[in-house]
Amino acid sequence: MITQAMRFNTGRQYTPEGQDIVVWVTNKTTDEWGDVHACNFADLSRGIYGTTTLLSFTEREFMDAYDKNQYLSRYIKSEEVEEAKAVAAKG
Repeated sequence: MITQAMRFNTGRQYTPEGQDIVVWVTNKTTDEWGDVHACNFADLSRGIYGTTTLLSFTEREFMDAYDKNQYLSRYIKSEEVEEAKAVAAKG
């Protein structure tokens, strides 16, 4: 069950509608330095799917990792992406 997700458009012109991305937390832990968010993501515009780790669950933190290729590509079921989109839509 996905409880935390965000969806945003970077504005980059990969499609006429821009670049649509959804990111969701799969596991959150806390250590002596703070929170660690294990996340899955789907770049819906480019068909790129993967997993990454973020110290803060923000668009900026995700894009920094994404642009630096700090993620592992992986298969993600379409049902999981749809659930994440629904959670993100709820805010």
